[in-house]
Amino acid sequence: MDKGMVARISVRAIIAVGLFVLLQQAPVMAQTTYNASNVPFYCDAATSSRVPLTFGMFACRGLTYYDANNKLVAELFFWGSGRIELFTYNPDGTANWSIGPNNASLSETSFSEPNPPYCDTINQFCSNGVTLGTFAFNWSGTDGSGNSHNGSVSGTWFNRQGCGGKSCWYHPVLETAPLTINQ
Repeated sequence: MDKGMVARISVRAIIAVGLFVLLQQAPVMAQTTYNASNVPFYCDAATSSRVPLTFGMFACRGLTYYDANNKLVAELFFWGSGRIELFTYNPDGTANWSIGPNNASLSETSFSEPNPPYCDTINQFCSNGVTLGTFAFNWSGTDGSGNSHNGSVSGTWFNRQGCGGKSCWYHPVLETAPLTINQ
């Protein structure tokens, strides 16, 4: 081997070792998806009118997510108008990190209406025979320690009428609502 070849091999080896060290120090972003445990989930009443709903009319407060060991990992509150609150928990049940409402946001990425666009109370289980609508949004926020968090939620839904007293209201009902947290 001549000196030029040795020098080229040494430079390549130094570059390879340097890249290896950098990759070892780079943070690995894990992505974990949890399924909502309390579905079907009735969101807040959206309207008293028999009209199709938009995502901006959704106000869904209190979706819960558990891990495979039946430990609470997150609670989600979201408003289609752009507001989100997300609370996460450690395996022992103590609070981990949270975001929102003033330091977090959501961005609608897709939305479709169910068919038919609404179900009256006469049909008690109106999700049967209905083509479910879909929704999806990305979320991001900064916790109280200044750490950034982001992820997504997507799912299926239908619009159901609920009556009580002297009035009736239409509610988005979430059939599924998986929560993805990028860590």
